[in-house]
Amino acid sequence: MTFEVKNGCYRYPGTERQVLQNICLHVESGKVLSILGSNGVGKTTLLRCMMGMLKWNSGESLLDGTPLRQIPERELWQKIAYVPQAKTSVFSYTAKEMVTLGRSAHLKMFELPSAEDEKLALACMESIGILGLKDKQCNEMSGGELQMVLIARAMTSNPAMLILDEPESNLDFKNQLTVLNCIQELSRQRGISAVINTHYPDHALQIADDALILNRDGTCVYGESTEVISEENLNRAFSVRVCIRSVEVENEAFHCVIPISSRSAAAQ
Repeated sequence: MTFEVKNGCYRYPGTERQVLQNICLHVESGKVLSILGSNGVGKTTLLRCMMGMLKWNSGESLLDGTPLRQIPERELWQKIAYVPQAKTSVFSYTAKEMVTLGRSAHLKMFELPSAEDEKLALACMESIGILGLKDKQCNEMSGGELQMVLIARAMTSNPAMLILDEPESNLDFKNQLTVLNCIQELSRQRGISAVINTHYPDHALQIADDALILNRDGTCVYGESTEVISEENLNRAFSVRVCIRSVEVENEAFHCVIPISSRSAAAQ
């Protein structure tokens, strides 16, 4: 599967400022793309435009060469699954019930999930290590537990691509690592591509093949993650002076991104 955005431009209705300008990106099967940028720069807007939830003012998104606008909605959501930010659930669904909802793209109107759908939901939960949560109420879960449930829900549609909006935000170290390892395993072992919004450049360096950094003027820098996530590009996008270092642990290299000072402080 190949997903592309060609020259995507977007501005909010009634405004003149281009939030996104000439965005181009390319995601192949089994690859991970990380999207970075400061708060309010338009990362979630980019995801929504990519998926067709918002309409590009110019440019387009394509799946295997076909514009998304030409793909029937049900067919599209069988191939692409969206994982929103995990926030406290107000629903009293059990984890099993929540995950089974992911089969909706494969069901007809008013059709209820079958025993096979429920079996698949449990299999998806087991595959990412959360089967023990199946009877737990979603409104009683931690942020990390709920995030994993949402990933399992997305997996039940057997997608070719996952799009995740800040999947590791507001999680502790352990849960961040659990989510990152899950995404990495899905891409490397199952060939599922992933697009991830993140606030963590070091996470992007850890799991992403490519990266896209959004600047405040709507432009972007896009390419291989190790080239795009540089001290210069992060300084420009975040107005923060950073230092990037590589640390080797048990014969494996890890990249550390260390913020040194804000641009205003550095100028004093």
